[in-house]
Amino acid sequence: MKDFFKFIFKGSINNQELIDNSKVHSFLSSLLILIISLVIAIVPSFVTAAKQKGSQVLTVANNQSLNTSLSIFTDYLDKENLDIVIKDGKIDIENTSFKDGKKEYLVTVPNREDSSKQDELLAIRLCTNDQLEETINRYKSGMLEGSNTPTENPRSYLIFTETNIYISLYSPSSTNTFDKDKDGFLILDDDGLPVIKTYASAAISYKGTTEKIKNEISIKTFNDSTLEESKYDETTKNWANLLDVAFKPYRTQNMWVTAGIYSAINFGTVLLVSLLLVIMTHLKHSVGNKINYLEALKIASYSALAPAIVSIILGFIISSFATIGFVMCLSLRSTFIAMKLTNPNPLQ
Repeated sequence: MKDFFKFIFKGSINNQELIDNSKVHSFLSSLLILIISLVIAIVPSFVTAAKQKGSQVLTVANNQSLNTSLSIFTDYLDKENLDIVIKDGKIDIENTSFKDGKKEYLVTVPNREDSSKQDELLAIRLCTNDQLEETINRYKSGMLEGSNTPTENPRSYLIFTETNIYISLYSPSSTNTFDKDKDGFLILDDDGLPVIKTYASAAISYKGTTEKIKNEISIKTFNDSTLEESKYDETTKNWANLLDVAFKPYRTQNMWVTAGIYSAINFGTVLLVSLLLVIMTHLKHSVGNKINYLEALKIASYSALAPAIVSIILGFIISSFATIGFVMCLSLRSTFIAMKLTNPNPLQ
């Protein structure tokens, strides 16, 4: 056991040690080191996913004035004596509506250049789970309630269903692409309407569930502040709390999905590195000993520990390095290992 730990320590910094002594130790021990390395490598990404909050959609720079839209919407509910109530983890969509029994409310603000015109900020919709897919497709196609003509510009939306909250925000420059024939004319469907070929990508997307919310929540009370000047901040804070709580179940899911994806990518990198080591030792210009895939896999597995340690350190220092750090470090180390394998004595 002492020799094994000595080998692991020396092999973390010495490529020749890995090449010379990896055969001495069992394949199971190399597999154990590989598993440890993969776990270490995904820690920064896992921690980043664990820190995600639903309220981030309110604070990011390109949130398309979502906080303003929610404040206007809350004021509207309060003044019109309307409400959206979350009770026992559900919203009673059938018995909830906006003014005049409508299920859609469009948040608008005066145009900066022409106050007689209104700029649309956000479409807010109440719909059942059965209507959800159709409703989302309509907003992606730029259609509001009562309209059936697709447009180039998708609509930013906030949708409430019985148990979920969906938000998609599009930048003003986001455009859908219509399908055209070879002569450049629009292709129309059976109803004579243009067909969208490619939908614009949302700048920000959010999904939350109300199923885990045990307390009763009344959205129209989100701006119940005693001071008029603090209503906006109070409203934003209450919406942030709701979005955080509703996002928690999906955050847990995202954490494990993230861990699984990056573990698979890192494991695939180890397998690919092993294959490349085999190929390199079988090339004509290689003067070193030829190795088989199992031997190469053991070398790659043992060599993964140092890149994993480096990637976790740099991943916490530079967040963008967290997802690619292990792949980059292992690829770099495998290059030097391949040089050692193909030419053990470069000066001879």
